[in-house]
Amino acid sequence: MTANGDATYDRYQTPYLGTFIDVQRAGYNFNILNTFQPNSKLSLEIPNLYKSKRVVLARTINSKYHADAAFKYSLWNN
Repeated sequence: MTANGDATYDRYQTPYLGTFIDVQRAGYNFNILNTFQPNSKLSLEIPNLYKSKRVVLARTINSKYHADAAFKYSLWNN
């Protein structure tokens, strides 16, 4: 299992479409990668990705979670 993450602090102060925007938000990303190898020919990877809410100019992007899976089968033992 491999895990990593980062923290961010976004702040925007700018005129946008005739309105002055002053928005700020702390955020973070977190990733976990699980790798399984039941035998020498078969392996499985499952990445889990999470992003917290973010501020981008005049809008807020909601938090997102994404999980995926990948299988690998080797025809030869190498």
